[in-house]
Amino acid sequence: MGKSAQFSIYGKRKDITKDDLLILAKSMNIKKANQIIQQINDIVLKWATFAEEAKVKKYFIQQISKSHLIL
Repeated sequence: MGKSAQFSIYGKRKDITKDDLLILAKSMNIKKANQIIQQINDIVLKWATFAEEAKVKKYFIQQISKSHLIL
């Protein structure tokens, strides 16, 4: 597999937590951040189902799933 995209929050590239995102959201005046994070988590958790429907090979489904960050 190729390189994965990485992002940083306040200099952190690993072990990013929900609290990190909530602090960032507050600093950017993002309303309902907790709700937005939960909605994204719910969608990401359905990745395998979406991928199977799109006939993505199981190997790739598993590899991509490893990169998902569920908060």
